Amino acid sequence: MEDIYNNGYLPPGAILQDRLEKTLQQFLGNSASRIIKTGQDILMEVDQEVLGPVLTEFTSNPEISLTVLKGLSSGGGPKGNSAGSKEAGSMIADITGKNISFSLFLKVRPGDGQKNKNQATIVNLFAQSYKRAGFYLTDHGPENKSDPGAGTYNQVIGFDGFDIKLSLEDEIINTVFIDTSPARIIKSDFFYDLDIDQLIAYMGRFDYNAGIFGELVFCQALEELLQLEIPKRAKYIRMLISELFRMINHLEYISNISSILDYDIARNLALLEKEKILRTTEIITGARVIPNYMRIGGVRADIGSDILKKLKRQLPSMYKKIKRIENILVRDFVLVERTTNIGTITKQLAAEFGISGPNLRASGSRYDRRKENDNLSYGDLHFAVPYGRKGDCLERISIRFAEIYQSMKIIGQVIPAIPMGPVIKKINLPHLDLNLSAFASSVECPHGEMKIFGELEGKTLQSLAVFGPSKSSLSLAETLLEGSSFEDIRLIIASLDISGGELMEYYF
Repeated sequence: MEDIYNNGYLPPGAILQDRLEKTLQQFLGNSASRIIKTGQDILMEVDQEVLGPVLTEFTSNPEISLTVLKGLSSGGGPKGNSAGSKEAGSMIADITGKNISFSLFLKVRPGDGQKNKNQATIVNLFAQSYKRAGFYLTDHGPENKSDPGAGTYNQVIGFDGFDIKLSLEDEIINTVFIDTSPARIIKSDFFYDLDIDQLIAYMGRFDYNAGIFGELVFCQALEELLQLEIPKRAKYIRMLISELFRMINHLEYISNISSILDYDIARNLALLEKEKILRTTEIITGARVIPNYMRIGGVRADIGSDILKKLKRQLPSMYKKIKRIENILVRDFVLVERTTNIGTITKQLAAEFGISGPNLRASGSRYDRRKENDNLSYGDLHFAVPYGRKGDCLERISIRFAEIYQSMKIIGQVIPAIPMGPVIKKINLPHLDLNLSAFASSVECPHGEMKIFGELEGKTLQSLAVFGPSKSSLSLAETLLEGSSFEDIRLIIASLDISGGELMEYYF
């Protein structure tokens, strides 16, 4: 009966995707060179000349209502680097609506002219319809705002992958400009000459606190493109290793917050628990930072029963120790006063900026990608989605603790339920020969929703864009910091959990 149901009825997300595709064909079919489904998302390709009217239709037409820009990325692959190529300087946007659980990837092919000039023009066109697009302009700093206010510009340096430039008046921040240029990589052949299997390790660079998620989203995207169903044991192992890395990331987050608030005991305890989990992941994957563990079709190696038993025995002790860290922090009156009503993100503001993950849930939304359109087997497990109400720094800290406990709950269910069988479905990747095909996927990483879009021809990658949640959170930080005290800068930024790896941009 379950097979009959699954074959006879589309899930709600698929119905909405199909409806939006038809609506786009109806209203914008003449403006687009193609509108196709790519996995759980939609790809639409347009030329720069019609971008303005298309974006106006996106935001003003209630039948479409694509009002949230989640990210912009340079496009074009090895063919796009050649002079005069139509793909040179192309850009890819990740756009969605406030109540839509999938994305529209809008690929914009530039007009004639210089590549850099074309990209600047495209970003300016996006900025006319989406306020958030201004973050991608290199000249959106406070000196270009109409009324920067009194005070002197100050440079705050030392953040991971970005600098902050701001103006102050009596220690209160007037204007803010966040510069992500330190995270830019000006190189066209950074990974385009590699085989698909070799690319997996490079994907871990996009999040070096939890590199497994970059590998996972890339493998899932290719598996969806190839219509490849991976073994059930591999799905369970993927869930297990993902939750271990989620805990590692959140413990790193807690240690950073503790350091900023001068709670050295909590910081050291968090790092100690993080180290214990890192040792387990190192035994499983063979690495601590770049796991290189995922494979298209499954995982690289099985997990021994002795490791699983040892991990399960450690869970109760680990829970007690992390609970102690939480008690040190969130039950301390001074800390509560220091973090309450600081850096508050409302539910509406989070939706406007495309915030996802724990930062979104701290603002009152209960959305979690693991519960929606899941490619693994989270539907077989029972776990809650923690969420808050106020959206301030204290709420974001509390959400991380709650998510660690839920990750433990998931691991405790996965270990005894892992089925026997192979851990990979082998395919002959060297002989892969595809027509130009788009692929896309997304996963719930510790910072939020990580998405990937790419195009493959034969076995050569033609374009690749990775949209990490940290870019959305960082663009919102410019709004959050205005009106805040200068001494709260590091606390607010740290509470957003910005991953420098996700800020990397590749210019072709």
